[in-house]
Amino acid sequence: MSQKLFEDLGFSPQEAAALKLKADLNTRIVKAAAGYTQQELRSKLGTSQPRISDLLRGKMSKFSLDTLVVYAEMLGLRTEIKTSGPKRQARTRGAAAGVHFVPGHPVAGTEHSGPEAGFAELFHDRWCILTPPPGTAPEAVAKVTALWEGAGMRVTTMAADHHDKVLAVTSHLPHLIAYTIVGTATDLADDLRSEVIAFSAGGFRDFTRIAASDPVMWRDIFLANREAVLEILQRFSEDLTALQRAIRRGEAEQLEARFTQTRAIRRSIIEAKQA
Repeated sequence: MSQKLFEDLGFSPQEAAALKLKADLNTRIVKAAAGYTQQELRSKLGTSQPRISDLLRGKMSKFSLDTLVVYAEMLGLRTEIKTSGPKRQARTRGAAAGVHFVPGHPVAGTEHSGPEAGFAELFHDRWCILTPPPGTAPEAVAKVTALWEGAGMRVTTMAADHHDKVLAVTSHLPHLIAYTIVGTATDLADDLRSEVIAFSAGGFRDFTRIAASDPVMWRDIFLANREAVLEILQRFSEDLTALQRAIRRGEAEQLEARFTQTRAIRRSIIEAKQA
C-alpha cells in the first residue's frame, strides 16, 4: 500500500508514512513466516497463538512499529527503521556498511500518545539515554547527542542491557503496578467502586494517570522487555512480602525506616529537577 493511499483515507502525512512502514514490514514478516509452523513461530517470537494469528492476518493495529521491528529481526530480516522502544540490542543487526546505529530513548512524555500530545516544553531539561553498541564511531554519537541537546534534553549514554534494567525500575514497574491497582478497583463491587472513584485521594489519582497510558504500547513493552521486567518484579514482590510481614507483626520501626528511606528518594528526584 502506498503512503498516498493512507493519506487519501484521511491520515496525516506523518501518520500515513508510519502506516506504510508498518504495512511494508508486516508483508515482509508474513512472507518470512511462511517457512515456519505456527508452533515454531510461537517459540521463535515468544508470543501467543492469538498474536501469531493477528500477525499473519495483517492486523497492524494490534502491533506497534517497535514490536514489528523486533519480530522482523527475530525472523532474520534486515531493517533500517529507527525506533525508540525496548530491545535496542536486537535492532543493531543488519545496519548497512558504514552506518552507525545510535539508539536513543528520550525519557519524557505523559500518559497521552501521538503527535497531538506534544508540547513545546516536552523535552526541556529531561534525560535522553543513548545506547550506542560497541564500535560506534564517536562522531556519530556526537551528532545524535547534539540533536537531542538541540531539543533541550540532557544526554547520557549507557549499555543497552543496563538501560533496560534502569527503565524496568523507573518506568515499566510503576506502570505495571498502576495497571494492577486500578484494575483491582475496577473489579470491586459496583457500589464500592463508585465510592473509590468519588473519594479518590491524590495517590490513587496519580495511579489512574499512569494507567491511562496507551495499552497497546505498554503491552508490547512488557512482552518485548520481559527479562528485565520480570527480574525487577521479583525483587519488588520480595520487598512487598517483607512489608506485609512487618504490618502483620506490628513492626513499627521497620515500617518507619522503610518509609523514611523512600521519602529521601522523592527529595532526590525533586533536587534533580525530574519531578
